[in-house]
Amino acid sequence: MKKLLTLVLILFIFSLSACSLDENNQVEVKSNQLNQLNQKNQANQPNIADDLKVNKNISSEKLGIKVSYYSNPENETGSKIEGKRIYFYMNGPENTSDYKTGQYLEEFTKEINSDFKTALENKFLQNIKKEKCFVKIIEDTVQYQKAIIDYPDELCPNGDPAFICNSCPANYSRTNGISYFIYYKDQPNLFFYFSIGQYSLLMGSSKATSSLEWFNNIEFIK
Repeated sequence: MKKLLTLVLILFIFSLSACSLDENNQVEVKSNQLNQLNQKNQANQPNIADDLKVNKNISSEKLGIKVSYYSNPENETGSKIEGKRIYFYMNGPENTSDYKTGQYLEEFTKEINSDFKTALENKFLQNIKKEKCFVKIIEDTVQYQKAIIDYPDELCPNGDPAFICNSCPANYSRTNGISYFIYYKDQPNLFFYFSIGQYSLLMGSSKATSSLEWFNNIEFIK
C-alpha cells in the first residue's frame, strides 16, 4: 500500500512538472512570436527621413546663396526675399501678408581678416558694456562657428525675465526661441543670422526631418 501511494505521489509530481514545462514553453513561444511581430511592424513602418526629400528652393544672386527645403503639399511653406533677408513661412507662397512673423535668415558682410567674434562685437555691441551684453561662441566645427549675443540672467526691476529688459540689441540677442549667428569658414567675408523660433515648418519630428529644414541646406552660388 505504501509503495502504491509513493508511486501515485511521484506520478503526480511528474505531472505538475510537465504542466509547468509546457506552460513555460508556451510563454516562450508566444514571447518569440510577439517579438517577431514587433520586428515586422517596425520594419514595415515608414521612415519619415527616407520618404521626404527637399522639394523647394529659393536663390538670390545678390546674396550669393541658394536655400533648399521641404514643403508639405498639404501645408505649403512659402519663401520670400526682402533686402538681405530670406523669409520662410507657413500657408503657401500666396499668403505673404504675415511672412515677417515666420522664420528668416539675414546675411551680413565682414572683413576677411576679422574673426567671427570680433565681427559680431564691431557690428552689434559698440558702446555697450561687455558685462551687460557679450558674444558667446556656442559651437565650433571644421565647417562653421555658431554664436549668440548673450546677457546675464538677471531679472528686470519689475520681475520680468532678462530677455525683456537686457541691454543687447533688439531682435539679435538671445530669446526663449532658437536663434543664432553662423559663420561658414569657407566664406570668410560673410556671416548670417538665423531666426528659427519655437516651431518646425515641417510640423513633424525634428530628429527625423532635421536634414530637410532650410537652415541645414545653405548653398553658396558665388
